[in-house]
Amino acid sequence: MFANAGKSFGPQQYAQLAQSSNNQLYPESAKTYELGTHYKSDTWNGELTLFNIDFDKELFLDRPGDGTGNGIWTDLGATRHRGLESALRYDFGKNYPALKGFSLGATYTFTQATSQAGPFAGRDLPLYARHTAGLSARYAVDRWTFNAELNAQSKQRSPGTPGTSGKPNPYVTQEDANGNLGDIPGFAILGLRTSYQASKELNNLRLTVGVKNVFDRRYFTRSTDNNGGGKYVGMPRTVYLQASLPF
Repeated sequence: MFANAGKSFGPQQYAQLAQSSNNQLYPESAKTYELGTHYKSDTWNGELTLFNIDFDKELFLDRPGDGTGNGIWTDLGATRHRGLESALRYDFGKNYPALKGFSLGATYTFTQATSQAGPFAGRDLPLYARHTAGLSARYAVDRWTFNAELNAQSKQRSPGTPGTSGKPNPYVTQEDANGNLGDIPGFAILGLRTSYQASKELNNLRLTVGVKNVFDRRYFTRSTDNNGGGKYVGMPRTVYLQASLPF
């Protein structure tokens, strides 16, 4: 079992002050709390952590929704990030000799990241998926290792900037004409990888070949930055080869 509490402090940067409206920004300060447990045996490995992070004043780069302006740094106000992280892995070989070298793993994270002040109070912060999860399988035999990994995440928000309390902007959930704003759908991608570890005669050369996004799943994110904003496609199906040689 473990628990900890701490307070972090992040001063303003010169570049942020130079891009602020009045050169007066508050430093970022956050209180962090964690409570969790780790478990390990010959067959099982697991962990579970609860976390809560409270920002007093989080800095935010406020850009025009059309992505054509440089934007200014401002104080977003209080925000809260809380949730849980978990992981579990089982080694079959300990109890089933025929499955020696085979193991399965799973991870899951829930994050509720919300604004606590201003026009968007109680709403999700941009580019945070509330649910992320992964499944993995590994099989090692002789000098070969085979891996399969499935990673998934739920939808994200890109609602625009909150504006001011006197003239707030709407919290955008439907895609706008430029593709900058609106919800981002969730997605899942599969990756496969095979590695071969050579002997000492070949200086322990290690070769790896793999495929990312096996089913060529189309997914995207959004941006309102100085590049013009819009929708940015994720990595398509990609085949790669790696080699490493220790000296």
